[in-house]
Amino acid sequence: MPIEIINLPTTQQSGNASARPSTAAANAANRNSDQPQKEDASTPITDTATFTETATQLQEIESKIANIAVVDLERVEALRSRIDGNNYKIDDNNLADSILRFESQL
Repeated sequence: MPIEIINLPTTQQSGNASARPSTAAANAANRNSDQPQKEDASTPITDTATFTETATQLQEIESKIANIAVVDLERVEALRSRIDGNNYKIDDNNLADSILRFESQL
C-alpha cells in the first residue's frame, strides 16, 4: 500500500533554489517540448512521493519497536524487594566466571 504525498507547495521544500528550475524556466522548457502543455502559469508546481510496501512495513516495525519497554519493570521490582529484604545473595564464583567469559569475548 503506497503512501502518496501530493500538492506540496514549492515553498515547503528545502531552501536550495538551485535544485529546482524556476517556474519561468520550467514553463519555457514545457513550451519547447513535443508534449502539449497541461498547466498554465498560475498552477503551482507539485511534488509526489510514493513509498514502497517495504518502506511502509519498516515504518510499522519501527513504531512497534518504539513501544517495547527497554527495562523489565517486574524483574527490577523483584530484585529491589530481594535486596531491601536482604534476600539477594551474590554467587562469587558465578560472577567471576561470567566476567571471564565476557572478557574473553572481547
